[in-house]
Amino acid sequence: MRVLVFINHPAQVHLHKNIIWKLQKDGHTVEIMLREKDVARALLDRYGFKYNVVGNAHRTLIGKAYELISTDFNCFKVARKFAPDILLDVGIYGAHTAKLVGKPSITFMDSDKHTEIVDLLTIPFTAVVITQTSSRKNFAMSDKKAVRVNTFKEMAYLHPNWFKPDRSVLDDVGIPRDEQYALLRFVSFTAYHDSGVSGLDIASKRRLINQLKDHNVRPYISSEMPLPEEFEKYRLPFSPEKLHHFLYYAKIFIGESQTMTTEAACLGVPAIKCNSFAVDDDINFVELENDYHAIFKYDDPAKVIDKLSQLLQIPDLKEQWVGKRRRILADKIDLTSFMVWFIENYPQSVQEMRKNPDIANRYKGIGIER
Repeated sequence: MRVLVFINHPAQVHLHKNIIWKLQKDGHTVEIMLREKDVARALLDRYGFKYNVVGNAHRTLIGKAYELISTDFNCFKVARKFAPDILLDVGIYGAHTAKLVGKPSITFMDSDKHTEIVDLLTIPFTAVVITQTSSRKNFAMSDKKAVRVNTFKEMAYLHPNWFKPDRSVLDDVGIPRDEQYALLRFVSFTAYHDSGVSGLDIASKRRLINQLKDHNVRPYISSEMPLPEEFEKYRLPFSPEKLHHFLYYAKIFIGESQTMTTEAACLGVPAIKCNSFAVDDDINFVELENDYHAIFKYDDPAKVIDKLSQLLQIPDLKEQWVGKRRRILADKIDLTSFMVWFIENYPQSVQEMRKNPDIANRYKGIGIER
């Protein structure tokens, strides 16, 4: 089988990497197309992937319109030469390319909010939408395109079958084993779905850093955008492919990022998220907050600071979140193993899932740390 994978964002490198490696191990040929954004290219390089650069992220509305046309054209050229049997994506371009070359595409979607434009540009062109059982979205044609699985996309790379925390990552940069630290993640809010969204202001970031230091918790910052000079000394001291090992050992996570909030919860790290649409939030975060009590989300920086103060005073904070992680792992399926089965057996896999959605549960609980 020939599989063409489109990567649109650094998080999608993580989502797809184990799927790609497993497909290649099983004897399939995989080609990657990349739209450059943030550290996506650096991640692909670090993992040793070869890829075709087909576009760059633009910030303005006019730039995004040009980007859509030019990236679709570049994707078509790659696909026509590669001649895929199936395409895999998390968004627009894979679906468009599949339609142009007359092949099916599988699109993963894990968002119910702020995706109207993406849905309009994707769903009519894709063959199948993989989404979460907790999603309430209707994926066109009376939901005939949707295949629902009980997972988070982060379980494609943070499930214990695929992720083993490595303490040497911290040792290599001189972080003492007894040091308590926090990870702060700041984002640029330049994606198509981020229009009008804002996060923490500079004053609030400064207060959070000082509050952590007052509790003897060292702050480290990961940022999509340039940092003010006063924050540079807190920048993460290693390359991005090691980030999840660092996050695993953190005492707490605070940030504006959707993906990293879920990643923290999946790794057993208390997470506080702050951005302007947090109160009207998406399916992952409603579930993580209400069912697992693993995250806290606010649109008011003052509430973030209050919650951080409360959490830092809990003596067994990490132990409590290890228990929450075990609950999440017991409930959610290993997404990579499911996706490899789904791709290798397509289109029969679609019919099997239609007849018996519980088939996906064969990938639940495998390899869970006890």
